[in-house]
Amino acid sequence: MSERAHSRRRSSPPIGQGTITGSCGYPRRSSEKSNPGPAPFLSRQPVLALRLCSTILLAISVTVGAGTEITKSEDPFVVLTQHVANAGLLEQQDFAWIAVSELIAAYDKVIAESSQERPGALRERRRLSDWRAGVRAFNRELSTLMAALESGADIEIQPGGAGAAVLFIGGSPLVISGPEIGAIGVMERRIITTYCVLHLCPDLSHNSDLPSGGPRYVGRGIWVLDNQRPPRYQTPDGLTFIFSNFSSRRDKQEFCEAVAGELRSLAEGLMRTRQHGLGIDWDRLDIRPFRGADGSHVTVNHNGDFLHLNLPYLERTDLLKRGGMAWVKARVNGQKEEASFEQAEQFMRSGRGD
Repeated sequence: MSERAHSRRRSSPPIGQGTITGSCGYPRRSSEKSNPGPAPFLSRQPVLALRLCSTILLAISVTVGAGTEITKSEDPFVVLTQHVANAGLLEQQDFAWIAVSELIAAYDKVIAESSQERPGALRERRRLSDWRAGVRAFNRELSTLMAALESGADIEIQPGGAGAAVLFIGGSPLVISGPEIGAIGVMERRIITTYCVLHLCPDLSHNSDLPSGGPRYVGRGIWVLDNQRPPRYQTPDGLTFIFSNFSSRRDKQEFCEAVAGELRSLAEGLMRTRQHGLGIDWDRLDIRPFRGADGSHVTVNHNGDFLHLNLPYLERTDLLKRGGMAWVKARVNGQKEEASFEQAEQFMRSGRGD
């Protein structure tokens, strides 16, 4: 943020102690569509942003024989957060108000829907009671952050990449990720829609240039936490990462998104392999460090044809053998497949070399 923007802020003490995370894993309790959240705070006059960002494309180099370069569209919400992170103070304030308002609305809905449950067993009633208490406590933290925005707390935006975007309010981090099961990305789209009514937005309309049926942007995953099963992170294209606990949530979410991205990248590269008229020997698929360069060397058949991709987690772990390969193969064949990775912490540690 510019010095000019910083000088216009009013100082405010940090809000709360420790990390506040915007999707604490408390899910919606039904698959109904989520209603839009409350209107953002708009007592100020809307001010159009002065800059217009072009859509940012993520280039992924893939080598098959002589080599083929492909591109994949960036997440529209990532593009917007990158734009807002470099915009003025008023744009950032409006974005923060919209995001926190949507989070409060989402978790209010979670609490209301959970009140319809009537578990019979005492143990399950206690779990549900603890679960509701956790959601209410988190919503109180969100309300505290909203009050901090009113008092002029400093705002900083860390754009999303592999994981969700992070909004810092008075020094306290808030992960912008909703709890909406069955409606992944809905909250982010509401934020985009509301913000772009107030301000000039970057172009978010570009699509991937991949052929029909190829991998497209599918949105980030969500945390699912209920009172009967261990915490898990689910992506909209069928990948589930099951953890033993909910600690270090941000690190775990980044790991899940990184692995999901690698699996999609591998499937995309194998689809390009077929487009070049080359065969895929699924039993011979091999991933190892690329000699003389960064990245991974993926041998795709007995002729030694290969891909040059960046697959550190798939290279260092046996995620493919534990269900990842079936998921990739189905995706390459244009089919849907689900894969669950239990004890995901172990893959996370192995992939990082811990």
